[in-house]
Amino acid sequence: MIFQLIRLCKKENISVIKIGDPYYLGIIGLILKFFCKIPLVIRVCFRYDEIFKKTGRAVMPKLFRYRWIEKFIEKIVLKRCDLVAGANEDNMNYGIENGANREKCTVFRYGNLLDPLHWEHPAKRDTADHEIKELGLENKIFISTIARLEPMKYVEHVIYTIEELRDRGHDVYGLIIGDGSLREEFERLADSKKLKSFIKFPGNCRQEWIAKVLPKSTLILSPHMGRALTEAALSGVPIVGYDYDWQREVLINNKTGCLVEHQNWNEMANEAEKILNDQTFAKMLGKNVREHIEKMMDPINLNAHEISYYNRLINS
Repeated sequence: MIFQLIRLCKKENISVIKIGDPYYLGIIGLILKFFCKIPLVIRVCFRYDEIFKKTGRAVMPKLFRYRWIEKFIEKIVLKRCDLVAGANEDNMNYGIENGANREKCTVFRYGNLLDPLHWEHPAKRDTADHEIKELGLENKIFISTIARLEPMKYVEHVIYTIEELRDRGHDVYGLIIGDGSLREEFERLADSKKLKSFIKFPGNCRQEWIAKVLPKSTLILSPHMGRALTEAALSGVPIVGYDYDWQREVLINNKTGCLVEHQNWNEMANEAEKILNDQTFAKMLGKNVREHIEKMMDPINLNAHEISYYNRLINS
Protein backbone atom coordinates (compact mmCIF):
# COMPACT_ATOMS: atom_id res chain seq x y z
CA MET A 1 0.00 0.00 0.00
CA ILE A 2 2.82 2.40 0.88
CA PHE A 3 4.56 1.80 -2.46
CA GLN A 4 1.25 2.32 -4.27
CA LEU A 5 0.74 5.63 -2.46
CA ILE A 6 4.27 6.81 -3.27
CA ARG A 7 3.74 5.98 -6.95
CA LEU A 8 0.37 7.73 -6.90
CA CYS A 9 1.83 10.88 -5.32
CA LYS A 10 4.52 11.10 -7.98
CA LYS A 11 2.26 10.19 -10.90
CA GLU A 12 -0.45 12.72 -9.98
CA ASN A 13 2.02 15.37 -8.82
CA ILE A 14 0.39 15.54 -5.37
CA SER A 15 1.29 18.80 -3.60
CA VAL A 16 0.25 18.15 0.02
CA ILE A 17 -0.40 15.10 2.19
CA LYS A 18 -3.15 15.42 4.81
CA ILE A 19 -3.60 12.94 7.67
CA GLY A 20 -6.32 12.57 10.29
CA ASP A 21 -4.48 11.04 13.23
CA PRO A 22 -0.89 11.07 14.55
CA TYR A 23 -0.60 7.28 14.91
CA TYR A 24 -1.33 4.88 12.05
CA LEU A 25 -1.92 7.63 9.49
CA GLY A 26 0.90 9.62 11.07
CA ILE A 27 3.44 6.91 10.28
CA ILE A 28 2.17 6.58 6.71
CA GLY A 29 2.20 10.37 6.29
CA LEU A 30 5.81 10.65 7.45
CA ILE A 31 6.92 7.93 5.03
CA LEU A 32 5.21 9.69 2.12
CA LYS A 33 6.66 13.05 3.17
CA PHE A 34 10.17 11.56 3.24
CA PHE A 35 10.03 9.78 -0.13
CA CYS A 36 7.93 12.33 -2.03
CA LYS A 37 9.44 15.49 -0.50
CA ILE A 38 6.07 17.22 -0.09
CA PRO A 39 4.49 18.96 2.93
CA LEU A 40 2.57 17.02 5.59
CA VAL A 41 -0.59 18.43 7.23
CA ILE A 42 -2.39 16.92 10.20
CA ARG A 43 -5.86 17.79 11.45
CA VAL A 44 -6.03 17.27 15.23
CA CYS A 45 -9.63 16.56 16.18
CA PHE A 46 -9.30 15.38 19.77
CA ARG A 47 -7.29 15.47 22.98
CA TYR A 48 -6.19 11.87 22.61
CA ASP A 49 -4.91 11.64 26.19
CA GLU A 50 -8.53 11.90 27.35
CA ILE A 51 -9.33 8.55 25.70
CA PHE A 52 -6.60 6.91 27.78
CA LYS A 53 -7.83 8.62 30.95
CA LYS A 54 -11.36 7.36 30.34
CA THR A 55 -10.61 3.82 29.11
CA GLY A 56 -7.12 3.05 30.43
CA ARG A 57 -6.26 1.76 26.96
CA ALA A 58 -4.33 3.00 23.96
CA VAL A 59 -6.23 4.99 21.33
CA MET A 60 -5.58 2.19 18.80
CA PRO A 61 -5.05 -0.80 21.13
CA LYS A 62 -5.14 -3.46 18.39
CA LEU A 63 -2.32 -1.73 16.56
CA PHE A 64 -0.01 -0.32 19.24
CA ARG A 65 -1.27 -1.97 22.46
CA TYR A 66 0.45 0.46 24.85
CA ARG A 67 -0.22 4.19 25.24
CA TRP A 68 3.47 5.01 25.76
CA ILE A 69 4.23 3.73 22.26
CA GLU A 70 1.51 5.98 20.84
CA LYS A 71 2.84 8.98 22.76
CA PHE A 72 6.31 8.34 21.33
CA ILE A 73 4.92 8.20 17.77
CA GLU A 74 2.63 11.20 18.42
CA LYS A 75 5.50 13.49 19.37
CA ILE A 76 7.62 12.41 16.38
CA VAL A 77 4.75 13.01 13.94
CA LEU A 78 3.52 16.32 15.36
CA LYS A 79 7.05 17.71 15.48
CA ARG A 80 7.63 16.93 11.81
CA CYS A 81 4.34 18.12 10.34
CA ASP A 82 4.53 21.24 8.18
CA LEU A 83 1.10 22.34 9.38
CA VAL A 84 -0.89 21.29 12.46
CA ALA A 85 -4.54 22.30 12.16
CA GLY A 86 -6.68 21.87 15.25
CA ALA A 87 -10.41 21.43 14.77
CA ASN A 88 -10.64 24.10 17.46
CA GLU A 89 -8.27 26.06 19.70
CA ASP A 90 -8.20 23.37 22.39
CA ASN A 91 -7.21 20.68 19.89
CA MET A 92 -4.56 22.97 18.37
CA ASN A 93 -3.12 23.51 21.85
CA TYR A 94 -2.97 19.75 22.34
CA GLY A 95 -0.76 19.57 19.27
CA ILE A 96 1.52 22.30 20.62
CA GLU A 97 1.74 20.59 24.03
CA ASN A 98 2.83 17.38 22.30
CA GLY A 99 5.62 18.59 20.04
CA ALA A 100 4.10 20.73 17.29
CA ASN A 101 5.83 23.98 16.35
CA ARG A 102 3.52 26.82 17.46
CA GLU A 103 4.43 28.83 14.33
CA LYS A 104 3.12 25.98 12.16
CA CYS A 105 -0.24 25.71 13.92
CA THR A 106 -3.68 27.06 13.10
CA VAL A 107 -7.37 26.18 13.47
CA PHE A 108 -9.49 24.59 10.72
CA ARG A 109 -12.99 24.62 12.23
CA TYR A 110 -15.92 22.35 11.41
CA GLY A 111 -18.21 24.92 9.78
CA ASN A 112 -17.36 24.13 6.16
CA LEU A 113 -17.84 20.39 6.78
CA LEU A 114 -21.49 20.64 7.82
CA ASP A 115 -24.44 19.59 5.72
CA PRO A 116 -25.97 22.81 4.28
CA LEU A 117 -29.32 21.83 5.84
CA HIS A 118 -28.01 22.87 9.25
CA TRP A 119 -27.35 26.41 8.05
CA GLU A 120 -30.99 26.90 7.16
CA HIS A 121 -32.88 28.77 9.87
CA PRO A 122 -34.80 26.28 12.09
CA ALA A 123 -38.12 27.99 11.38
CA LYS A 124 -37.64 27.39 7.64
CA ARG A 125 -36.70 23.72 7.82
CA ASP A 126 -39.04 20.91 6.77
CA THR A 127 -41.58 19.70 9.30
CA ALA A 128 -40.54 16.83 11.57
CA ASP A 129 -44.04 15.72 12.56
CA HIS A 130 -43.66 12.26 11.01
CA GLU A 131 -40.26 11.63 12.60
CA ILE A 132 -41.39 12.86 16.03
CA LYS A 133 -44.48 10.63 15.88
CA GLU A 134 -42.37 7.60 14.90
CA LEU A 135 -40.19 8.21 17.96
CA GLY A 136 -43.22 8.36 20.24
CA LEU A 137 -42.31 11.93 21.23
CA GLU A 138 -45.39 13.67 19.86
CA ASN A 139 -46.46 16.47 22.24
CA LYS A 140 -43.60 15.51 24.58
CA ILE A 141 -40.84 17.61 26.13
CA PHE A 142 -37.64 15.89 25.05
CA ILE A 143 -33.95 16.50 25.64
CA SER A 144 -31.51 15.52 22.90
CA THR A 145 -27.84 14.73 22.46
CA ILE A 146 -25.79 13.63 19.44
CA ALA A 147 -22.73 11.49 20.06
CA ARG A 148 -20.79 8.40 19.18
CA LEU A 149 -21.75 5.93 21.89
CA GLU A 150 -18.18 5.48 23.09
CA PRO A 151 -16.58 5.93 26.55
CA MET A 152 -15.01 9.35 25.92
CA LYS A 153 -18.40 10.92 25.09
CA TYR A 154 -19.91 10.48 28.60
CA VAL A 155 -23.35 9.67 27.17
CA GLU A 156 -24.31 7.85 30.37
CA HIS A 157 -24.40 11.27 32.03
CA VAL A 158 -27.32 12.21 29.78
CA ILE A 159 -29.22 9.23 31.17
CA TYR A 160 -28.33 10.22 34.75
CA THR A 161 -29.48 13.80 34.08
CA ILE A 162 -32.82 12.74 32.63
CA GLU A 163 -33.39 10.40 35.57
CA GLU A 164 -32.66 13.26 37.98
CA LEU A 165 -35.00 15.65 36.18
CA ARG A 166 -37.80 13.10 36.22
CA ASP A 167 -37.19 12.49 39.92
CA ARG A 168 -37.67 16.25 40.40
CA GLY A 169 -41.07 16.06 38.75
CA HIS A 170 -40.25 17.11 35.17
CA ASP A 171 -42.03 14.94 32.59
CA VAL A 172 -39.09 14.90 30.17
CA TYR A 173 -37.97 12.35 27.60
CA GLY A 174 -34.53 11.72 26.13
CA LEU A 175 -33.36 11.38 22.53
CA ILE A 176 -29.84 9.98 22.13
CA ILE A 177 -28.83 10.20 18.46
CA GLY A 178 -25.85 8.11 17.38
CA ASP A 179 -24.40 4.65 17.64
CA GLY A 180 -21.30 2.92 18.93
CA SER A 181 -19.86 0.05 20.94
CA LEU A 182 -21.71 1.05 24.13
CA ARG A 183 -25.22 1.27 22.69
CA GLU A 184 -26.46 -1.96 24.29
CA GLU A 185 -24.84 -1.00 27.59
CA PHE A 186 -26.60 2.39 27.58
CA GLU A 187 -29.92 0.76 26.67
CA ARG A 188 -29.50 -1.62 29.62
CA LEU A 189 -28.63 1.33 31.86
CA ALA A 190 -31.81 3.15 30.83
CA ASP A 191 -33.80 -0.04 31.41
CA SER A 192 -32.27 -0.55 34.87
CA LYS A 193 -33.40 2.95 35.83
CA LYS A 194 -36.92 2.27 34.52
CA LEU A 195 -36.38 4.77 31.70
CA LYS A 196 -36.73 2.36 28.79
CA SER A 197 -39.92 4.01 27.52
CA PHE A 198 -38.59 7.52 28.19
CA ILE A 199 -35.23 7.44 26.38
CA LYS A 200 -35.10 6.81 22.63
CA PHE A 201 -32.08 5.41 20.77
CA PRO A 202 -32.70 5.95 17.01
CA GLY A 203 -29.07 5.09 16.17
CA ASN A 204 -27.16 6.79 13.37
CA CYS A 205 -29.49 9.10 11.46
CA ARG A 206 -29.30 10.92 8.15
CA GLN A 207 -28.36 14.59 8.26
CA GLU A 208 -31.73 15.50 6.80
CA TRP A 209 -33.42 13.72 9.74
CA ILE A 210 -31.18 15.39 12.33
CA ALA A 211 -31.66 18.87 10.84
CA LYS A 212 -35.44 18.47 11.06
CA VAL A 213 -35.71 16.81 14.49
CA LEU A 214 -33.07 18.67 16.50
CA PRO A 215 -34.87 22.07 16.54
CA LYS A 216 -37.93 20.34 18.04
CA SER A 217 -35.94 19.52 21.18
CA THR A 218 -36.63 21.57 24.29
CA LEU A 219 -33.00 21.32 25.37
CA ILE A 220 -29.72 19.78 24.23
CA LEU A 221 -27.20 18.20 26.60
CA SER A 222 -23.56 18.07 25.53
CA PRO A 223 -21.27 16.08 27.82
CA HIS A 224 -18.79 16.09 24.94
CA MET A 225 -19.70 16.88 21.34
CA GLY A 226 -17.39 17.57 18.44
CA ARG A 227 -18.85 18.61 15.11
CA ALA A 228 -22.32 17.79 16.48
CA LEU A 229 -22.08 20.75 18.87
CA THR A 230 -22.05 23.05 15.84
CA GLU A 231 -25.15 21.31 14.47
CA ALA A 232 -26.78 21.62 17.88
CA ALA A 233 -26.01 25.34 18.10
CA LEU A 234 -27.43 25.97 14.62
CA SER A 235 -30.69 24.32 15.69
CA GLY A 236 -31.40 27.35 17.91
CA VAL A 237 -32.05 25.15 20.97
CA PRO A 238 -30.51 26.01 24.38
CA ILE A 239 -27.51 23.85 25.32
CA VAL A 240 -26.07 22.70 28.63
CA GLY A 241 -22.55 21.30 28.33
CA TYR A 242 -19.50 20.34 30.31
CA ASP A 243 -16.53 22.69 30.52
CA TYR A 244 -14.48 20.22 28.51
CA ASP A 245 -12.42 20.20 25.34
CA TRP A 246 -13.62 22.97 22.97
CA GLN A 247 -17.10 23.42 24.43
CA ARG A 248 -16.14 26.61 26.27
CA GLU A 249 -15.49 28.19 22.86
CA VAL A 250 -19.18 27.75 21.99
CA LEU A 251 -20.94 27.95 25.34
CA ILE A 252 -20.44 31.29 27.08
CA ASN A 253 -22.14 30.81 30.42
CA ASN A 254 -25.64 32.31 30.64
CA LYS A 255 -25.15 34.00 27.28
CA THR A 256 -24.85 31.34 24.57
CA GLY A 257 -25.46 28.36 26.83
CA CYS A 258 -24.81 26.93 30.26
CA LEU A 259 -21.36 25.55 31.03
CA VAL A 260 -20.91 23.29 34.06
CA GLU A 261 -18.03 21.46 35.71
CA HIS A 262 -16.79 18.45 33.74
CA GLN A 263 -18.50 15.19 34.77
CA ASN A 264 -20.79 16.97 37.26
CA TRP A 265 -24.06 15.62 35.88
CA ASN A 266 -25.97 16.81 38.97
CA GLU A 267 -24.99 20.40 38.10
CA MET A 268 -25.98 19.66 34.51
CA ALA A 269 -29.43 18.73 35.84
CA ASN A 270 -29.57 21.98 37.83
CA GLU A 271 -28.87 24.11 34.75
CA ALA A 272 -31.26 22.04 32.64
CA GLU A 273 -34.00 22.60 35.22
CA LYS A 274 -33.34 26.35 35.17
CA ILE A 275 -33.88 26.38 31.40
CA LEU A 276 -36.98 24.18 31.60
CA ASN A 277 -38.50 26.60 34.11
CA ASP A 278 -37.71 29.80 32.22
CA GLN A 279 -38.79 29.91 28.57
CA THR A 280 -37.57 33.49 28.13
CA PHE A 281 -34.08 32.46 29.25
CA ALA A 282 -34.25 29.36 27.02
CA LYS A 283 -35.19 31.36 23.90
CA MET A 284 -32.43 33.88 24.57
CA LEU A 285 -29.79 31.12 24.86
CA GLY A 286 -31.00 29.39 21.69
CA LYS A 287 -30.97 32.61 19.68
CA ASN A 288 -27.56 33.69 20.97
CA VAL A 289 -25.81 30.37 20.42
CA ARG A 290 -26.99 30.20 16.79
CA GLU A 291 -25.77 33.75 16.11
CA HIS A 292 -22.47 33.00 17.86
CA ILE A 293 -21.82 29.86 15.83
CA GLU A 294 -22.84 31.54 12.56
CA LYS A 295 -19.97 33.98 13.04
CA MET A 296 -17.46 31.42 14.32
CA MET A 297 -18.21 28.77 11.68
CA ASP A 298 -18.95 30.86 8.59
CA PRO A 299 -18.03 28.47 5.72
CA ILE A 300 -16.87 31.20 3.34
CA ASN A 301 -14.37 32.59 5.83
CA LEU A 302 -13.22 29.12 6.85
CA ASN A 303 -12.68 28.05 3.23
CA ALA A 304 -10.63 31.19 2.54
CA HIS A 305 -8.54 30.56 5.66
CA GLU A 306 -7.78 26.94 4.71
CA ILE A 307 -7.01 27.80 1.09
CA SER A 308 -4.54 30.49 2.16
CA TYR A 309 -2.65 28.01 4.35
CA TYR A 310 -2.54 25.34 1.65
CA ASN A 311 -1.36 27.88 -0.93
CA ARG A 312 1.38 28.94 1.45
CA LEU A 313 2.55 25.33 1.79
CA ILE A 314 2.40 24.62 -1.93
CA ASN A 315 4.19 27.84 -2.90
CA SER A 316 6.95 27.22 -0.39
